[in-house]
Amino acid sequence: MNISEHVLTQFTVDAVWLHKSVNVRYQSGFTGDDTDALIAAERHCLLTDARYTQQAREECPQWEIIDHQGRLTGALKAQCEHLGVRRLGVEMQAISAAQYRQLQQEMPTVELIDTDTDQLRQIKSEDEIASIQHACRIGDRALQDILPLIRAGVTENELRRELERAMLAHGSERTAFTTIVASGYRSAMPHGIASDKVVADGEFITFDFGAVYRGYHSDMTRTFVVGHASPEQRRMYHAVLHAQEAACAMIRPGMAGNEPDALVRRLLAKDGLSSYFTHALGHSVGLEIHEGPNLSPRESRKLVAGMVVTVEPGVYIPGFGGLRIEDTTVVREDGLQLLTQFPKELVEL
Repeated sequence: MNISEHVLTQFTVDAVWLHKSVNVRYQSGFTGDDTDALIAAERHCLLTDARYTQQAREECPQWEIIDHQGRLTGALKAQCEHLGVRRLGVEMQAISAAQYRQLQQEMPTVELIDTDTDQLRQIKSEDEIASIQHACRIGDRALQDILPLIRAGVTENELRRELERAMLAHGSERTAFTTIVASGYRSAMPHGIASDKVVADGEFITFDFGAVYRGYHSDMTRTFVVGHASPEQRRMYHAVLHAQEAACAMIRPGMAGNEPDALVRRLLAKDGLSSYFTHALGHSVGLEIHEGPNLSPRESRKLVAGMVVTVEPGVYIPGFGGLRIEDTTVVREDGLQLLTQFPKELVEL
């Protein structure tokens, strides 16, 4: 099945306009930005400007390259008229209200159909999985590199910078998202991005970070204790670790995304910690750091072999601290494959 057939068979439309850069990349291989794609049965085009025409020709030799000269809507209109498009698939979630109104005004005879093209990326090919796995290896190595630096007296931002330098040194294109380093009372913030807080003995310290390789993201969280762990820290850590490993062992194709999430909440409830688990269990990962489907109480979609998902339970107690343990994984026919390999047992540094 060629590109046009693959896309158009998913939606009852004459053509699909892709505006979201990751979807343009997924369908065409073009790695730049500010470039759109129009896919119809007769042709597939990249609509860009002079900044990217040469790059587009080199990266996408099978695609027609059209320089819209800053007039994207006009170029879309001309192509749709040429192709006789009456129903145009549009990524409504990726365009502005102003763009939508302009399309309606410029193409009043064309019906604009809301088209969820993100779903085409849910099941990863083995090449995609290999890129995500490589990004995970970069993260594993980078965290291992900075372990000797994690000690009382350094700041969260100092550790963030060293971790990001290590990822770049191991081949990451950039950070996958804003790196989280949260210690002590700040570790009770699930998205506690690094600050100038000084790390102290006896504190939890959580690292949530990712690398990017060939456009594909990794996502991993590990929590350590600086100095010696208290009995309560050990209890919390082992409860989260047990729940995370149980969820990983449970996940299979055909399972709804809310099932492993429910298991984790039941297990944490036995330790009196479920009320401190304040987010979903996980999300899919690929060309974007957050993709669908999710592992959450509201997710009824079924998991399919080839989907890449994170498994990341955590507990967060205000004023005391918190922790999270997260792996990037791929759903296989016989269970779950871990792509992140950094050890998960409690480490005191």
